[in-house]
Amino acid sequence: DLLRDTLDCSGPGGDDVAVAVTGFGYDAGLLTAALAVGPGTGLPAGSYRLFACATLTDSAGNELDGAGDGGAAEPYLLDFAIVATPQLANPNYDDDLGGWSVAGPVPEEWSHGAEDGEGKPFSGSARLETLAGSGVSWFLEQCVDTVDPGPTRLSALVRIASGAPDAPAVRAFLTWMDGAGCTGGGLAGTGASPDLVGDTAGSWHAVAIPPFDPPPVAASFWLTFEVTGGSAESYTVEIDRALYPESFGLFGDGFESGDVCLWNETEGGASCP
Repeated sequence: DLLRDTLDCSGPGGDDVAVAVTGFGYDAGLLTAALAVGPGTGLPAGSYRLFACATLTDSAGNELDGAGDGGAAEPYLLDFAIVATPQLANPNYDDDLGGWSVAGPVPEEWSHGAEDGEGKPFSGSARLETLAGSGVSWFLEQCVDTVDPGPTRLSALVRIASGAPDAPAVRAFLTWMDGAGCTGGGLAGTGASPDLVGDTAGSWHAVAIPPFDPPPVAASFWLTFEVTGGSAESYTVEIDRALYPESFGLFGDGFESGDVCLWNETEGGASCP
């Protein structure tokens, strides 16, 4: 019912359903823990509550101060919402390029990169590094069986290191198919991003396909990231955080984040940048 009824670590309340934690990592330098949950494509759309139970202790036996008030043996909880069910496998390239196909003159020049587009300590990116990329094209792609009825959009983060100001070029595009599993015939339809061109000076930039409606009979599509070398001979391209479908954001999180800065006027005089 989209209500969080669970109040403690004793078990789900109401119609809540427990989601298994499948992995855990900790970065002592950043004092940051990361949990792996869900089926591998991200949590489906819904309302969630994460509990760190009061029974947790550190290596010295200190109990969890979940309230941050100097007490002990207190749980910590975090409420959050997922506004759209992810349809891409391995969209953040956390450990590898599983779920994606690579192609190019030397496909092995695609690899898993350690740098993450959002600075996450336990994730990474898809990385293309070549010394012979002039005049050739490279591809990173995935077949998506579930077609959102739309309108929707798709985006990713891209970073380019190149000695040329106008090359390489990176874009995303969709190829619609009338059969499941990207079989059958191709269909006409919209779905291509503008090119991101040349060195990005160490910054990650969004490459986004504008809002689109799938062809009515589409059953699947290929999502392709294309890198075109142009005049650049050596370059590195990193791709991360591929989102489909991406929320449009106006009512994106049901106001649960407290961010109302997309609105012209709000009660209480919210402060926005």
